[in-house]
Amino acid sequence: EKAANSVPEKARSLEAGLALMVDRVRTTSEQVGRRFPHWADPATGRWTTTASGDWPGGAWLGMLWCAIRLGKTEYRAFMREWMSALKPQLEVHSAFRGFPFYYGCAVGDLLFADREAGEIAEDCARRLFADFDDKLGLIPLGPGAEEGDRIGKDISSIDSLQATPLLY
Repeated sequence: EKAANSVPEKARSLEAGLALMVDRVRTTSEQVGRRFPHWADPATGRWTTTASGDWPGGAWLGMLWCAIRLGKTEYRAFMREWMSALKPQLEVHSAFRGFPFYYGCAVGDLLFADREAGEIAEDCARRLFADFDDKLGLIPLGPGAEEGDRIGKDISSIDSLQATPLLY
């Protein structure tokens, strides 16, 4: 009986968590306008933004896709603009470019069969595939990697593995 009683409580906790996430998407959207949220001050919640999205830019689009999935369809109208704003990241020679395009575009294709999102994600996957180094047996960090003190065509880290999901 105790386990049966906890299921509705867990469901309420999930609903409450999703409601908090959707509310944070709303407040973030109001704060950042047409710039990408990069990181928020933990004390104030105020966002530092970027015009290009950098490597975490796709996470913002991923949150918008999730909010749309949860019924906040008003965000759908802006997804073309957001995906377009993310496209310059395709030119950054870095394994990190898998981050923005998996969450920012592949998720849109997976959740909504959004063809444009899928095409952009596939473009990124092709570029990541082309960056694969046969000698090293991996996708190197690349000269455009913005994190770490050693980057380049012959350098890797555990972070390079995040590019793999986009290749499937």
